[in-house]
Amino acid sequence: MDKKIVYLDQNVLSFIAKVKLGQIKEERVERLFQRLETLVKGGKIICPESVFHRIESGLGSDILKVKLLDTLQRLSQDVSLRDWRGLVDVQMQRAVEGFFGGSPSVLSRSEAFHDKTTGEDVLPLQELERLKRLYKERWEGLRKEAMEGYQRGLPELTNKLFRQQRGRERQALVRGYLLQEDRGPCLSTYIMEAYHLGGPRRNGLEGYKTRDPELKRLASFMDSGWLKAVPFVDVVSSLNAAILVYEEAREPEEGDFYDSLIVGTVLPYCDILVTDNFLKGILVKRLGFHVKYHVEVFSGKSSELEGLLACLEGLMVF
Repeated sequence: MDKKIVYLDQNVLSFIAKVKLGQIKEERVERLFQRLETLVKGGKIICPESVFHRIESGLGSDILKVKLLDTLQRLSQDVSLRDWRGLVDVQMQRAVEGFFGGSPSVLSRSEAFHDKTTGEDVLPLQELERLKRLYKERWEGLRKEAMEGYQRGLPELTNKLFRQQRGRERQALVRGYLLQEDRGPCLSTYIMEAYHLGGPRRNGLEGYKTRDPELKRLASFMDSGWLKAVPFVDVVSSLNAAILVYEEAREPEEGDFYDSLIVGTVLPYCDILVTDNFLKGILVKRLGFHVKYHVEVFSGKSSELEGLLACLEGLMVF
């Protein structure tokens, strides 16, 4: 049996660390950690770390940070997911080659893990902060537009706005990829800048026009199922569109930027995702992505711990 991939969001790791520090009493969380560690040591599961774990672990107190990193190391055994930029490039390149060359696009789990021999750099924190500011500017504009154009209680308008917004998000996320001479690294270096309309990359179109004067190939790809099938683009655009449409009264939170990148990165590759209750509701109830991507989604709520423990128990018998 292949090892199952279990991704624990930062709030779950923090819960475990606080229980181990004695700051919170929750016997089921202690059992959860023990079960996860047993499965990892037994070769049944992989609990990979990501760059976001490292970033968010550094935001807590020194005592909590030490315990978080210790917990992360014990569960991950130094297995880490690739930086989201690398994964997006792999997925997008496969889609472009598939669309223009007719080759099949098949997602491989092996591509999700960091190859230490490649020297793949981790995006600096200051760069993520810059991208987050651009994302926030774009998000505030989209949210205002959504609230002005959406009337609660009218499903047909809700669906129309959802389709429209998801389409815009997809176009924003792919903007620039086919507009560069060297397609390889470009999407990952400024994908979130696409949320900033009229941003610094807008002149890239001129170089691309020398190969596609009327932009027919670009338009065809943008409208194709190949773009919609890029997992990162699908998950991130759908997640943001669903939040805008279905949660218009919710005030955006500081972690929304990271959440969209985290879920877009890990959802297509994992068997079990443990995240917060809000994201679980969007992914499962609103989008049905647990079915589409064949993943069990749990929240870190106490009421769901028994279900998660039972799921992990089932893995121990194989």
